[in-house]
Amino acid sequence: MHVDFVPTTGLVVGASFAGGPYLDASVGDTLLAQNAGVEDFHQKAFGFNLEYGIQRLFVSGEVIFNKWETPNIVDAQGNLKDLETVSWYAGLKYMLRPGFYIAGR
Repeated sequence: MHVDFVPTTGLVVGASFAGGPYLDASVGDTLLAQNAGVEDFHQKAFGFNLEYGIQRLFVSGEVIFNKWETPNIVDAQGNLKDLETVSWYAGLKYMLRPGFYIAGR
């Protein structure tokens, strides 16, 4: 699910969320020893994005927080541990003339 909010002309603020089981059914047999199934392990991702444009300048960025419940990663005490990542990007685009611009990420 993704939602954008436009508080003023040129500014977009957004948020997104996704989640659900992520393991392939082919690994189901290996989970039986843990009394678990592929549907017991979920991925959850949420993120925020920001875009701003004024005249010929356009700035954008996004950050995503991602978490996977894992069947095989454990901590020192033997407890299951989740795998977590954070990713982001920032971009800048400047229009020199219609159809021609310079950009960087």
